[in-house]
Amino acid sequence: MVYKLALMQEIINQQTGEHHHNVLTLESYKKLKGGWEHLDTRKIVLDDENEDEISLLSTFIEESKKDGEKVKAKLGVIAGKDYDKFQKVVGSEVGQAIEEILEDADNYKAIVETGGLNLVKDVIEWVFKEEKPAVIVEKLQELNIESLQEITSVAGITQINKLLEIWENNSENDSEEFWQKTISEFSWIISQLFSTPIIIYEEKAYCGGKFVDNKGGNLVDFLYKSNLTSNVALIEIKTPCTELVGNAYRQTFSMSDELSGAVGQSLNYKHSIQKHYISLVSGNKEADTFEVLNPKSLLIVGCMTKEFEKQKGKLVAFELYRQNMKDVTVITYDELIEKVKILKSILEQGK
Repeated sequence: MVYKLALMQEIINQQTGEHHHNVLTLESYKKLKGGWEHLDTRKIVLDDENEDEISLLSTFIEESKKDGEKVKAKLGVIAGKDYDKFQKVVGSEVGQAIEEILEDADNYKAIVETGGLNLVKDVIEWVFKEEKPAVIVEKLQELNIESLQEITSVAGITQINKLLEIWENNSENDSEEFWQKTISEFSWIISQLFSTPIIIYEEKAYCGGKFVDNKGGNLVDFLYKSNLTSNVALIEIKTPCTELVGNAYRQTFSMSDELSGAVGQSLNYKHSIQKHYISLVSGNKEADTFEVLNPKSLLIVGCMTKEFEKQKGKLVAFELYRQNMKDVTVITYDELIEKVKILKSILEQGK
C-alpha cells in the first residue's frame, strides 16, 4: 500500500523575520514487510517564490473537476489511453514515417521554425534532464568549431544578461542574504577578479576560532580555491548600499565605520584560517583539501558611482585608502559589474 505525505513549509527571512515564501512537498511511501520505502520518483516540490505553483495546482484541480477533458486538452495533459497510443508510435509504421519526415532537411527546418525558440529551449532542457553528459559531449563534438563557439558565446551572454538585469533591478537592495545568494548562483564572476584559475570551494566557510563552549566561530562568506595550487582566497561581501566614506577630516575624509569594520573582519578571517589551518584540515580524510599560503582576502562592498557622484574628494580618499592596503583587496559592486560588461563585449565580438 502506498501512502502520501504532504508537508507545507514557510520560509522566513533570517534577517527581518518576515515571510519569504511557501514550499509544498508531496511525497509517497510504500509499506513493505521490512519497513517503509520512500518512492523518490513520485516526489513533487512546489513553491510560490517566483511563480505561485501551489495556487496553479489548486486551480488546475478545481478546473479539472468542472470540465475535465476541455481543461486537460487546453493545458496539454495526455490522458492514459492517449499515452498508450503515443508509446506505440515509435515501433509502428507511423513512427517510421515520422523518422523519414525528420530526415528531410527542409521538413526539419520547418518544424524548428514552427516551434520557434520554445522548441529549442524544450529540447535543450530535455537533453540535460536525461543526465547523459557523455552522449551530449559526443554530439557537440560533431558540430563544426564555428557552431560550437557560437553556442558557447550565446550561453555565456545569456548568463551575463541575466546577471546585469538582476543588478539593474536590485542595485538598491541592502540584503546581504540576497547578494550572498546571487553571487553563489553566478559564482564565475569572482573568478574574473583573479589572475589565476579559481573555483568556489565552500560557502559560509568555517575559519576556526570557536571556544570550548562552541561559540565565537568565524564564518567567511565564500572560500575559493585555485585549481592548480589549492591555495584559497577568502571572499567577504556586504551590499551595494554599504557606505564607503565617512566624515570630512581636515583636507580629506575618513572611511565609514561599515567599511573599516568589514576590512577588520576580513583581516580577522585571514588570521583565523591561518592560525587554525592544521585543525581545520586534520579531520578531513578526503583528498580534496586546501592550502593557506598567505591567502588573498577580497571584500566586495558599496557602489562608487552612486556614492561619489560629483564628490571627487571622497573618491580620492577612498582610492588612496584601498590602494595602500596590502592584505585586503576592496572592490565595489559597480566595478564588478563593469568587469562583467567587458566580458560580455569580448563574447559578443567573438560571435
